[in-house]
Amino acid sequence: MTGDGREARRTELRVWYDDHVAELRALETAFGTHLGDAIRAAHLDDARLETRTKGAESFLAKATKSDGRGGFKYADPAAQLTDFVGARVLVPLSADVAPVARLVQRLYVVEEMSDQRADSLLDVPGYQSLHFLVRFRDEDREALGVVDRPVELQVRSILQHAWASLQHDLMYKGERTPTDSVRRRLIALAGLLELADHEFMAVRLAHGDAAGMLDDAHAGGFDVAAVRAWAERLAGDEADGEPLAWAGALRTVLTALGATTADEATALLGEWATRGSELARSVRATRPWATASYVADLALRLSLGTDYLARREVTDPAAVDALARETAAVRAGTEGPA
Repeated sequence: MTGDGREARRTELRVWYDDHVAELRALETAFGTHLGDAIRAAHLDDARLETRTKGAESFLAKATKSDGRGGFKYADPAAQLTDFVGARVLVPLSADVAPVARLVQRLYVVEEMSDQRADSLLDVPGYQSLHFLVRFRDEDREALGVVDRPVELQVRSILQHAWASLQHDLMYKGERTPTDSVRRRLIALAGLLELADHEFMAVRLAHGDAAGMLDDAHAGGFDVAAVRAWAERLAGDEADGEPLAWAGALRTVLTALGATTADEATALLGEWATRGSELARSVRATRPWATASYVADLALRLSLGTDYLARREVTDPAAVDALARETAAVRAGTEGPA
């Protein structure tokens, strides 16, 4: 493409951006309010939500990228780009990502979900983020009066975000390409931050036990460790591989459902009590991050249906509808083609 061609496209798209930026900002505001209210209602008090609307220069730079063959990478950037509105939820620890992810899946139409590493060229265990491409449901969008465009949403822990931001700046914004030595040190730093994440988790649980937050005395021995072992047996996972924080969250669910022993928890599962391994394989084909506790919670929802929500005193029709869709999709995945 010629310089004149690029400038002509910039001029044309700048007019388009100026005509649409108000509706994009309205979408950002509505999404921030909607998800922010849901986060507070779910008592995810430590989650921090950030939103942004893509700026004009950022849009124009991306919209006029070359395809390497003399043309533009995007034939119709106004329609093809999905990052006009973006949001990020930062949570204290990696175990706190899952509750936010579950909330997002319940609230919105999820067009894409990926468990992305901060840099696919670096093999950094554990340093992935959950990325979503979501839209408002039709009824919500109409009630809010916003445009029907997707929102890119990222969910990651504070330490994951810190590492990924620094790594991105070094890898992509610097004037020089990082050497192999620098890249190795980045990997080592990721390992240190992952270790710090695990240690913070252990401190949180130890402090919770000391403060009586886990309240194991009434549970007949069905404490967090026992819940973890129960979930791992159900999913067919290796013992002691489940993060304790996830097991702690599952224990809260089981208590709300009235199960304070392993036998009571198993009784709630119905046919899924013997299908845990099958369920785990099916779910992890599309949600590789699914832990044993997640699989166990999903089995409870499959078995109890709307009673799962009723016992937890959830009456929101949208939640009931989302549960029905989710369980139908999971059943279809486990049953396979007729």
